[in-house]
Amino acid sequence: MQGLLLVPYWLDRPGLLRLVQKYYAKSEMDGWLSDPQACWWARFHRDPCSGWAKDQRVFVDHGRPMPDGQPALLRTRREMRYEDAVALWFQLKNLGWTVAEAAW
Repeated sequence: MQGLLLVPYWLDRPGLLRLVQKYYAKSEMDGWLSDPQACWWARFHRDPCSGWAKDQRVFVDHGRPMPDGQPALLRTRREMRYEDAVALWFQLKNLGWTVAEAAW
């Protein structure tokens, strides 16, 4: 099913989710993952227009860099709640995606 977001059972615990939120709230909320074949990248970055602290929104861009300095090929951009973005980050990490440097 496309669009189904599976949350790991250990992330369903409210205390752990708050701990993860507290850790990532201090960071810049910007990160990159690449798939196991290093073909596709996912960029997680905070929506600058989401001002309310209790409902932080995150953009997740999927795409890949192009050769010879051409603009990146952006496949999708999704806006989601911060908690859902954290869950997606861990889900992709469990599927073999690795933390990567900025691609575009």
